[in-house]
Amino acid sequence: MESAYGIRNPTAPDADMPKGTVDKIVYLRQHHHFGPMKIKMRLKQKTQTPL
Repeated sequence: MESAYGIRNPTAPDADMPKGTVDKIVYLRQHHHFGPMKIKMRLKQKTQTPL
């Protein structure tokens, strides 16, 4: 799996996460300044993505 930065690291925690989910996390961090718990809560509400 290739990360958003083009670096391949199969042992990274987000290696099994769909790219769309990673993009959503980055968007929430940059535009809403959400922390990890709020991001997890928001993704659970909006999608059925297991985190």
